[in-house]
Amino acid sequence: IREPVLSMVQESDGTIWFGTNGDGLWRYGQDVWTRFTVEDGLPSNRIQVVRPLSDGSLWVGTPAGAGFLREDGNWVVYSEREGLPNNFVEDIWLAADGAVWVGTRGGVGRFGTAGWVHHLNWPGKKDRGGTELVRDEAGTLWAGTASGLYKLEDNTWQEVEDLRERVRGPFLNFAVDGQGVLWGATSSHVLQFDGQRWNFIERYGSDRRRGMRSIAAAQKGGVWLVDRSGIYRFDGQKRKT
Repeated sequence: IREPVLSMVQESDGTIWFGTNGDGLWRYGQDVWTRFTVEDGLPSNRIQVVRPLSDGSLWVGTPAGAGFLREDGNWVVYSEREGLPNNFVEDIWLAADGAVWVGTRGGVGRFGTAGWVHHLNWPGKKDRGGTELVRDEAGTLWAGTASGLYKLEDNTWQEVEDLRERVRGPFLNFAVDGQGVLWGATSSHVLQFDGQRWNFIERYGSDRRRGMRSIAAAQKGGVWLVDRSGIYRFDGQKRKT
């Protein structure tokens, strides 16, 4: 791998996928490396998200659309022409009903049996930045942008939290920890959902030296925080190095 890794995921069989910043998609399994690029059918060699879904399929998100790896090893590319809200794909998730949801810089799109549906009633269509997605332990699909948090109820997106007055910077990502607790992160805050509402429990304020970069779920509960000063385990009250 010759370029920085932007996304990485391990499947249940041990296979590891690496999405890179310009060097394509790499797969490592059974001691064999395999590389996929635009020459193999990818929409771009910059892979921003790699998402093996529970139905056995594999999706990737790029600045030029979404890619779907079929069982025969061929790629299918989806872009604005096929129904995506925007080609710049930030996240991909599988909903409880089996539909694939894609978060882009132009809103969310749903891929089901009838093809792509661009949710024109998406309440965050004027929000800044991209759209991150996650499915919680109860099966609810959530979306986060720099301006708000949303959840899908009865096939309709509802705004749950307005972030514009409380946080700064983009919404980075969600995580569901080993205890089933849902977390979120912006560049200035760590958020935790208690089942009823979102709590802003860690604040970076104006200290740009410590700005948040990402969070990841911890198996024993809590999350791993990645900021400009290092990596920490956070249980909602204390940081642990």
